[in-house]
Amino acid sequence: HAYLLVRGGYAFPPEGVALVGKAKKRRPPAREVGRLEVPHMQPRPPVQLPERDMTKRRLTGLDRLLLRAPFVRSAPLREATEPRVVRRLPKGKRRPTPGFGELDKGAPQDQRVGWKQVDDRDTRFWSAQVRTDAEGRATVRFPIGHEVAPLAIEAQGTIGDAGAAARASIEVQSEVATRFELPERLRLGDQVELWVEVEPRDGRQLPYSLTLELPPCLRSLDRVRVEKDPRRHGARTKFRVEAVAEAELTEARLVVVRGAFVETHRRPLVVSSPQPVLSISTSGQSKSGVATHLTIPRDAVPGSVVARSTVSPSGLGSAVEGLDSLLRTPHGCFEQTTSSNYPNLMVLSALLEQGADAALLERAYGLATAGFERIKTFQHEEGGFSLWQATDANEKDQELRYTAMAVAQLAHYSRIFPGKGRVELQRALDWIDAQGRKGKKLGREEHLFTALALAEADLPWKELKRATELRAKGHYQQALQTNVLLALGERVPAKQREQALAALERSFVRMIDREGGDGGEQGIMGSVGLQLQVETAGLMCAAFQEGQRVAAARKCRDYLLSRRHSGGGWYGTQATVQAVRALADYVPKKPQAFAVTFNSRGIKKQKGAVAATRHRPLELSSAVPSAEPGKSLSMTLAFRSEVEVPYSISCTYRAAQARSSAKAPYRLLVDSPALIDVGGEAEARVRIERRPGTKLPQGQVVARIELPGGMKIDEQKLSLAGAGVSHHEVDHGTLVLYFERGPSGGSLTVPVIGVEQGRYRAGPSSIYPYYAEGYQAYAQARALRVLPAGSSEATGTGPVGQASQASQATGAGNR
Repeated sequence: HAYLLVRGGYAFPPEGVALVGKAKKRRPPAREVGRLEVPHMQPRPPVQLPERDMTKRRLTGLDRLLLRAPFVRSAPLREATEPRVVRRLPKGKRRPTPGFGELDKGAPQDQRVGWKQVDDRDTRFWSAQVRTDAEGRATVRFPIGHEVAPLAIEAQGTIGDAGAAARASIEVQSEVATRFELPERLRLGDQVELWVEVEPRDGRQLPYSLTLELPPCLRSLDRVRVEKDPRRHGARTKFRVEAVAEAELTEARLVVVRGAFVETHRRPLVVSSPQPVLSISTSGQSKSGVATHLTIPRDAVPGSVVARSTVSPSGLGSAVEGLDSLLRTPHGCFEQTTSSNYPNLMVLSALLEQGADAALLERAYGLATAGFERIKTFQHEEGGFSLWQATDANEKDQELRYTAMAVAQLAHYSRIFPGKGRVELQRALDWIDAQGRKGKKLGREEHLFTALALAEADLPWKELKRATELRAKGHYQQALQTNVLLALGERVPAKQREQALAALERSFVRMIDREGGDGGEQGIMGSVGLQLQVETAGLMCAAFQEGQRVAAARKCRDYLLSRRHSGGGWYGTQATVQAVRALADYVPKKPQAFAVTFNSRGIKKQKGAVAATRHRPLELSSAVPSAEPGKSLSMTLAFRSEVEVPYSISCTYRAAQARSSAKAPYRLLVDSPALIDVGGEAEARVRIERRPGTKLPQGQVVARIELPGGMKIDEQKLSLAGAGVSHHEVDHGTLVLYFERGPSGGSLTVPVIGVEQGRYRAGPSSIYPYYAEGYQAYAQARALRVLPAGSSEATGTGPVGQASQASQATGAGNR
């Protein structure tokens, strides 16, 4: 398979061509796995050539091809760029419609392949199988239209276990200069006045049109399209929008059309609630549904309750449900990056092997690629890895346990993307060997963890044999070693593998009987108690599955599913990694199909069907405006299945206010300005206080500072020196602070800049121990009003906006 991902503002007809020639049977060598060429592309003036052919892509050493191509389309362009007929079709055959590939040069074996639209209107998925010719090449061509926003191409292909990759891009000079600002994060109820400014670069005063394309989470308060004539109208245009629904990550677009010139501007956007969103749920397995009731908490905001139900296609389908919900953009320190990236690799592995959901595959591919680039930032020149990025740490921060975890991820990359990460992997192994010569050897957990990763990737390591001979202590080490033995296969005597599996079955029974695992035992990253138990159960489940111990594997899987929290994951980074790793093997080959009905008092009956062609669960949901805080809500989920299938019923609601836990070891205070003007500068102040008499769990502490969307953090002026912060990130307007060890307290100042006029609210800021649940402390920043640039209402010197008198009077701000 090969993947071609084309992103950008070009509107091209989705036309693909697959040339079929003589198959090439020889597998490329391990290191020279073939070459994928994307020649340099030069766009022609759009007025001269409204339709043109994209340059050829040559795929060397690839036997099958799969293309992905997102694009921007509009009604006028769809007609102008209809695919051309390259040869006459037989009498009675219809001309191909836009959205399908065309035959190339009349070659008798060529085929026309359609595009499949996936997760959003800008993405299409082209899938075809082709054979390389006698020279080991295949060519795919498709024409593009006359939109001129930048175009980026990423291509990746595999033959067997080998692969290749390439990139290319086109940068086009825009005819106009456009200013279009939108806050990266909004809260429900925020109202924004978007001012768009358009100035011609070529000096020609030509009419143009502006079209604001809004996602469902935003609602226009006046208009979305404007026709402008520079000779009669000013350069600035105002649009008013309101945030009306939550959205994890979406985008708003502004389309500028000026004659034949079309330009699309995209702005990423997250919409969240200014109040914390909580949930209550129940789950289980059934053949015929269930009736239940959940009591709505008294602090729920009236009208905010949403009833949800989920049914998986089979007893194994919940694995994909977990994978789907756990896809994340890699973030944070090294451990958080690797743990959030692991599900991306699991999804990619499962879908490449079984060929499932196209939208999920595209998302996992992009996130896994981004994860690899981020992981490399934690590797030092010497080869070892540290908790923080190499630019923020020194060579003394390199640790064996982090390097062992990096080896595991890099080995996984070498399996999915052959050749990718081999250089980084070898440098890491050389660094581990160098530490051994200095007397700093891997501990048992680290040694077994590294051996498992390399054995599964079939990569050599001189210490592999020693891993099979170590005396494992505790359930965790025993589970790791059994997986190593099974991964080595015939290199280990069959009797030794069977004995290890039998011992592991007895160990699993003892572990779940003794809640919390062995006293004193720790995982590779220091996890203990229930987190370590889930982590160990995931390793055991994978071993039982590999060793064909079906009954034991099923018990392990049921235990893992019972330990998931309402958000679909597990508490603890390594617990999540190992649980996902185990459940990824349970994707059903052919799920069953059956109808589902979900009903509750006060809502319209919801109906759906679990499809036999999809591996993802069915989710039905509906707002329940009649649900009253403090009272129970009855819900019925009806279906009839041949086998017991997992289900869940839940209610999400917005709490009136965020309440800090009584066990919270910290108190958080956030003070932000109430008034600021566009482009004006101000400061938000954050204070962290240690609460006496409270226990602080071990490990990192994370603080998320949520400021109103109308201001953005000035990262160039942000200085956290002296605040004890080990690392920080700005995530769609949210400042995330990481403390390697719990801070004793302190204050910091966050410089901010006004973004766009409007009224904005802030979400709840929080501080909590990363590896523990139930210790959160919250704080709420004040609402914000952003005024026009230079407004006299935003007090201060020059363009600098300051907090209002009421804000200043409160001192430390809202708690």
